[in-house]
Amino acid sequence: MAYSQIEQETLDLDIFFKDSNKYVHIATGGGQIPNTLASLDISSEEFKELNLESLYGENEIDINPTLSDILNIENLESYLVDFIKYAKLGFYSYDKTNIGDFKNQNFHLVAKPKNGKKLLELYNEIEKLNVKFPENFQPFNLQEIISEK
Repeated sequence: MAYSQIEQETLDLDIFFKDSNKYVHIATGGGQIPNTLASLDISSEEFKELNLESLYGENEIDINPTLSDILNIENLESYLVDFIKYAKLGFYSYDKTNIGDFKNQNFHLVAKPKNGKKLLELYNEIEKLNVKFPENFQPFNLQEIISEK
């Protein structure tokens, strides 16, 4: 059915998929997302319902060292909870950079597994997209990654 524009505007959606070589989690921050990602509503909602155990420990996760420069957040530890949770499950976990700007599609990597284990067959229910998300902590534009024709 796809996430509606109202859902995109009012909810911080969690989208899960595989890119060409890793698992990806995106927190949309109440922003507009490409139709390709909006159409992952059913698989993302089903994935969130699974009771999964962490594959990585606290010391096996990298957190973006420039988060304080990117975001104006007072309680960074509280902000990181879900991103760390998904990184521990083997996901590269991204967030929207400019919360509150619906059309802005700038994102950044928040947390990722340190050793980058290739787990592409671990979560079979997750959709695979023919895209490649950055593996470093440099900000990027989502529309440039997912070009829809």
